[in-house]
Amino acid sequence: MLLKILLGVLCCVGAFATENITEQLSPPQLLLVSFDGFRADYLRRFPMPNLKLLYSQGILVEQLTNVFITKTFPNHYSLVTGLYAESHGILASNMYDPVSHEYFHINNDSNPMWWNEARPLWISALDSGYKTAAMMWPGSEVTIGNRTATHFLPYNPQVTFKQRVGNVTKWMLGDKKEKGVMFAALYWEEPDRSGHIFGPDNDTAMSQALKEVQSLGHAQYFKEAHLILTQKVPEIL
Repeated sequence: MLLKILLGVLCCVGAFATENITEQLSPPQLLLVSFDGFRADYLRRFPMPNLKLLYSQGILVEQLTNVFITKTFPNHYSLVTGLYAESHGILASNMYDPVSHEYFHINNDSNPMWWNEARPLWISALDSGYKTAAMMWPGSEVTIGNRTATHFLPYNPQVTFKQRVGNVTKWMLGDKKEKGVMFAALYWEEPDRSGHIFGPDNDTAMSQALKEVQSLGHAQYFKEAHLILTQKVPEIL
């Protein structure tokens, strides 16, 4: 009888130890956020207390070399694949393949043949057994290797930044039926869009375009979900 009790205690201790080790080894959630066309000097030209608070608690890279060409699609696919454009295949915003006679354009980009040269993070994390999400990130709605992120929404400029953040927050928190995703990518087309229309040196227009950037980290975006990124989720901007 004593032997049975000891074995039972040891099994319980072993189970708790395994659970604790699993929790310790489990990586933290990661959120990758892109504000397209964000120039380095915007940090000096415009007040952004919330953004400055975020990077003051982490790391601010002083210098970065873009992928050539400096277009949205090549650079954003490099960010999630770790490859130069000539290796991942997205060389420009407009392309033509003389072999297949296929055309690529930012409004006609869903053919997997353009994207299958590389695996983005939301696919690589799936291979490791983690759920992933992508909010309007270039290429995220494309079936790459016959797969997509666990959750994604195709690009729609009518969806506001707050709505995008709300969806990503829900995906990261999860619910009773499904665990939260371990990796999420969030894309916002400003200030790039306004920069092309008004010019990046137009302080009035750019200040308006950067309002969403300045609001990042504000509790109002995460109040309903009780998720404060600076406290729970590591974030890369």
